[in-house]
Amino acid sequence: MGRRTTSKIPKKSVSVSAANSSSKDMFSAQERKTCWQAKRIGNNNTDNQLVRRRTIAVWQHRWDSDNRGRWTARLIPDLKTWLARDFGEVNYYLTQFLSGHGYFNSYLYRMRKVESPNCIYCEAEDDTAEHTFFECNKWLPEREALAMQVGTFTPRTVTGKMIENITNWDRVKMFTEKILRLKKVDLDRRQLE
Repeated sequence: MGRRTTSKIPKKSVSVSAANSSSKDMFSAQERKTCWQAKRIGNNNTDNQLVRRRTIAVWQHRWDSDNRGRWTARLIPDLKTWLARDFGEVNYYLTQFLSGHGYFNSYLYRMRKVESPNCIYCEAEDDTAEHTFFECNKWLPEREALAMQVGTFTPRTVTGKMIENITNWDRVKMFTEKILRLKKVDLDRRQLE
């Protein structure tokens, strides 16, 4: 029986890993500033939860209107729901999945790390996170096995499935980790050829 470790980070600190971190930091700082200013002028009744709700509402508005990070916004359309979960640590592999920044040739090509944005398995023109996890036939057996466990698995449904329960979260996490570990080996092998 394996030992299960959990993060000691408070759940409110486990935020949208793939979100613009400067926005997250700015909103956290603004929350602290608002609460501090209220206490400074003697308003000790400032509701921190109200401040948090306002912060998330502003962040959601920016999230919806910004043209950057659209893959992440497709996966996580509702920040309030995502942030309210009380489980689910975002690791190295989930960060790649959620951000689209990682072992994907379209990303590596933009970073000038590979010569082509094409998929190394099926020659799709854009090897993106969406292609890798939802389209590439190389990973069809893994995708089908996951869908049997968690239900419909699409970009629109995946994070909803993840936050339903810790079992689904762990299944998606293991799915992404398995694929990205194998893909990394294959990408490295190709670089050596």
